[in-house]
Amino acid sequence: MADNLTTTTTVSTVPSGSKIATFVDTGDGHVQRVVIAGPDEWAANNSTSIAQTDTALQAAPGASLSLYVSSVVMSTDTAMNIKLIEDTAGAATVAGPYHFAANGGLAFTFTPAIKLTANKNLGYTSTEAGNHTVTVTGYTAA
Repeated sequence: MADNLTTTTTVSTVPSGSKIATFVDTGDGHVQRVVIAGPDEWAANNSTSIAQTDTALQAAPGASLSLYVSSVVMSTDTAMNIKLIEDTAGAATVAGPYHFAANGGLAFTFTPAIKLTANKNLGYTSTEAGNHTVTVTGYTAA
């Protein structure tokens, strides 16, 4: 495949916290996405049967850095509301609340990613007791 490349991209420096990708024409009618460099990626998960209030999912990244939320998957066997929050001490809503019927769920990709305030953690709140799982993916950058 590398011999068939008709388009190339050269990157001499990658800014800190940047995710660089290019699309390459392979010469056979296909286009391929190639990630050249990426930031610090993370995934966080919590699965419980107890209603949660301001529960931390991902720790604060440190001074001058922010968490970026790129996707979320939620499921529940009980009717409830779930929302993502930044700063579990202050509980500012960043996504939701999402309203679920029993046996409901969602999978969502945020484009662009949701940027949290610098040096704040990510958490969530659920309104009812019942089996539920929250999985979030993202990255850390300036």
